[in-house]
Amino acid sequence: MPINGIDEEVKLILDQIQDNLLHRAEELLDSSIAQVNSTKEAEKALENKKIVFGAWCATAGCEEELKTKFAIKTLNSPLEQADLKTMKCFACSEKANKWFHFGKSY
Repeated sequence: MPINGIDEEVKLILDQIQDNLLHRAEELLDSSIAQVNSTKEAEKALENKKIVFGAWCATAGCEEELKTKFAIKTLNSPLEQADLKTMKCFACSEKANKWFHFGKSY
C-alpha cells in the first residue's frame, strides 16, 4: 500500500471499527432489557440477568419493597416517556407515573 493517502485510509478503517462497536453495544443493550407488567415477569427477567423496564408508580414505599424483595435498584428513566394513562405499576398495581429501568448489581 502506498504511503500517500494512508492517513485517510486509517481514518476510514477506524470510523468503521467505531461504528461496528457502537452497533454491537446497542444490540447487546437492547437484548438485555425486558419489559415487564408484573413482579412475576420481573423475577423471571432478573433470573436471566436482564434489566427490568416497566411502568412504575415511583413511590418510596414501592421502591423499598422492590429493593427488599428482589435486591434491585432503580437505574434510570427515559427522558421521553410513553403514554401511561391506563398503566398500572408493575410492582404494586397503583397508577404508574413513569417508565423506569431497574437492575441488580453483580
